[in-house]
Formats: sequence, C-alpha cells, structure tokens
Amino acid sequence: MSNSPFAPPPDVFDPQSFFRALKSASSRIPLFKKNIERTNDFLHQQFRQGHNIRDLIAARSNFIDEILRCAWQLFDWPEDSISLIAVGGYGRGELH
Repeated sequence: MSNSPFAPPPDVFDPQSFFRALKSASSRIPLFKKNIERTNDFLHQQFRQGHNIRDLIAARSNFIDEILRCAWQLFDWPEDSISLIAVGGYGRGELH
C-alpha cells in the first residue's frame, strides 16, 4: 500500500498482522469484515478532510490487493488449476 500517501496506518490495517490473525482464527469472515470496515472508515475520513480522490481510490485498490493476497495465501492452490481474475476498474487501480 505504499503507492498512496493515504494508505491506512498500521493501527487501521497491517497486512502482516491481518495474515497472522487469519491463520489462527476459527472464523475468518468477521476478520475480513472488521478490517474492510475500518479501512473504509479511514478512507472516508480522508475524503471528508479534502484529500485527493485519486490518491484515495489508489489507496483502496492497494488495500483490496492486500486483503486478496492474504486470502490467497491461506490455501495451498495447485499452480495450474486456479486463477484469480479481476474485472471492471480493478486492473486499472480504480476500484472504488
């Protein structure tokens, strides 16, 4: 998430801490929901404070990349049998 000056600070979202929590959690969905909500709140607050919307959209896209990366790493996927494909503005870093 270092591409954006408005990346969530570690007390809002830390990918390493999130991944460790996912690995040990008995129920993972609440962890995803909590981190998405906290990060959305942070980005909305930055928007209300007048920060550049393009930077905020990039920060959100980078955050979703991290969430997906953590989710993907939880499983031992066979290399040639699965793909993750993005649609819409995601590939352009314009996820909002």
